[in-house]
Amino acid sequence: IGKTTIARALFNQLSPDFQLKCFMGNLKGSYGSNGMDDHNSKLCLQSQLLSEILKQKDLKIHHLGAVKEWLQDQRVLIVLDDVDDLE
Repeated sequence: IGKTTIARALFNQLSPDFQLKCFMGNLKGSYGSNGMDDHNSKLCLQSQLLSEILKQKDLKIHHLGAVKEWLQDQRVLIVLDDVDDLE
């Protein structure tokens, strides 16, 4: 049994207790090696995260604090699987 399988099982078990939830997998190398600078990579990741959580296609954000602003009063479960960079 692998780490992703365990992460997915925990997500499925815990997710009913949360208002909003998102499981994002295969993030390794997706945002750092695509020619974008660090700031734009983070904006892209956060846009994708908010789009998935809020079920809105192609949601665009313009600053790195947007996720906190949109989700600050919600119970949110976010699992980022296969991440290779803590930044």
